[in-house]
Amino acid sequence: MYNYTQLRRAASISPRVHDLGVDELDQIKQIKADADAAALEGAAGFIRGSRPMSEWGDFVSQLERVGVKQLEQIYNAAYERLKELL
Repeated sequence: MYNYTQLRRAASISPRVHDLGVDELDQIKQIKADADAAALEGAAGFIRGSRPMSEWGDFVSQLERVGVKQLEQIYNAAYERLKELL
């Protein structure tokens, strides 16, 4: 599986080739808004110590519920398309 950092690195090689479809961009926008908010709130709790590390699995599940796996799939699909063109 490829991650977002790898996708961004590939995009920097040939940005004009890196093409996300309109539907993908809409999905990314929606998922990222929810995921970013959940990640910031959750991470802050762990950093401040107000949320115990025993709740880490719950935090990950929360991120999965807002669609981070779908976000990963979108970026991975775009990366695969990019690799085919390189």
